Amino acid sequence: MTSARADVLVIHNPAAGARDPERLRARIAAEFARLGVRVEWQETRAPGGARELAKRARSEGILRVVVAGGDGTIAEAAAELLEARTILGILPVGSGNQLAHYLGLPRALGAAIATALGEAVRVIDVGLIDGRAFAGLAGAGLDAGIIELASREAKRRAGGVAYLISGIRAGLAPRRARLRVRVDDVEWEGVGFGAMVGNIPRLRIPLGWRSLEVFPGGSAEDGLLDCCVLGMKSRAALARALLRAFLRPGRGAGGVRYFRGRSVEVSAEPALPAQADGELIGTTPFRATVRPAVLRVAAPALRRPGRD
Repeated sequence: MTSARADVLVIHNPAAGARDPERLRARIAAEFARLGVRVEWQETRAPGGARELAKRARSEGILRVVVAGGDGTIAEAAAELLEARTILGILPVGSGNQLAHYLGLPRALGAAIATALGEAVRVIDVGLIDGRAFAGLAGAGLDAGIIELASREAKRRAGGVAYLISGIRAGLAPRRARLRVRVDDVEWEGVGFGAMVGNIPRLRIPLGWRSLEVFPGGSAEDGLLDCCVLGMKSRAALARALLRAFLRPGRGAGGVRYFRGRSVEVSAEPALPAQADGELIGTTPFRATVRPAVLRVAAPALRRPGRD
């Protein structure tokens, strides 16, 4: 960090989304300069880099950290900003951008920077899986399989479309397991294709299609985590449930189980891959907990129910 403290620390993940990260950096820098904001620019070089940079910013009293990256980079930075005065700003330049979509952040760069620097702030919950923070979605099984099949190069070239392609591939050969899910004091056990854990209720679908309401009634500001278990016994039943979820969102899909609580434990036999905010984190078992109202995010006020 420089001796003359900057107004804003920008953490940029050059591997996130953009085909030309240098051009993106120049555009962001030019906009900050136009606004007269003093910025220190840091790039992540390895996993965990955003967390270390956010930790240093917090310790040095920088009150605004702006992350230009995807959900994984945002989660890394968020882990060090829990219960801090520091405000997290987000420039959604990754492939998924699930948290940014939920918060209603603009995709246009100029508008995103204005929002990241603005006075509107929301205080949201953050999930933890074995000490690792996630602000959006986590899970094991089908969703992690989709992440597993979407290579970094594919995401760089095709953006969010890479997830559609990997989703089709994972859906054609889903891994089935004996699942055990415990949410607070409620336990479910049976055969299925995985479980998702959500701090946010919606999943952004690439190509501009409407978002998928994975957890109806969920929120990142209710102090709870949502859990959705794909408790089907056959691939055909899974395909029917997924099709119904896309075409007729709601709680009626056969075999889907919904739970809500402060703690979610997921185990599987055989073990299933697990992910948090689009990053693979190993395999089951895992335990997710929630930290209510701990992260200050620059974002517009909560939209009215029913708006997307």
